[in-house]
Amino acid sequence: ELSGYGSITSVWCLASVLKPILKNSNSQNIGLLLPSTIAGAVANLAVLSLGKTLVNLNYTASEQAFLHMLKMAEIEIIITSTQFLTRLKARGLPIDLYLDGKTIIELENIKNQISVFSKSSKFLLSYLIPARFLKFLMLQNSHPTAVILFSSGSEGLPKGVMLSHQNIVANARQSGCVLNLQSSDRVL
Repeated sequence: ELSGYGSITSVWCLASVLKPILKNSNSQNIGLLLPSTIAGAVANLAVLSLGKTLVNLNYTASEQAFLHMLKMAEIEIIITSTQFLTRLKARGLPIDLYLDGKTIIELENIKNQISVFSKSSKFLLSYLIPARFLKFLMLQNSHPTAVILFSSGSEGLPKGVMLSHQNIVANARQSGCVLNLQSSDRVL
C-alpha cells in the first residue's frame, strides 16, 4: 500500500534521479518494461512528471510484435527491474534481443541512489506545500503526447495509439461516471 503523500514522495524521488539521465537523452519516448505493481505505477508517473512520453511494453507480445513496438515508438531508453527481467528470461523470452542496443535503467539501482534525507524532505514538502506550488515543483513542461498504447496485434503487427494528457483525464472522468465512484472508493 502507498498513501497519497507516499505516492507523491515516491514519484518525486524517482523523478529526481531519472531527470539527469532522461534530460541528457534526445529520446522523447521512454519504454517501461515492468509488471503491474506499485513500482510500475510510480515509474509511469515519474516519467510523465518529467514531460516524457511513456510506452508500456507488452512483454507477452510475440518477438516480432515486441521489436516492432520498439521500432515504431523509437524507444532508446527502457526502465525495468532486474528481478522482473530474470523472471522473463526464466520464462524463455528473448529479453537480451529486446534490450540489445538500448539504454537500460533498472529500478533496483535507482532505489539505492535515493537517500533517507531526500525521501523525508520530499515527504514533508508534499505534506506542507499547497498543491499548485507542488505541481510547479514536480511537473516539467509536458509533451502533447502523454502515452503511446499499442494494440494487441491480433490482426497483424501492433498499432500505436497516441493519447494526450486530456485524453487520459477524459477517460478517467468517463470511467468515474460509469462506475459511480464515491469518495470512499479506491481504484487502481
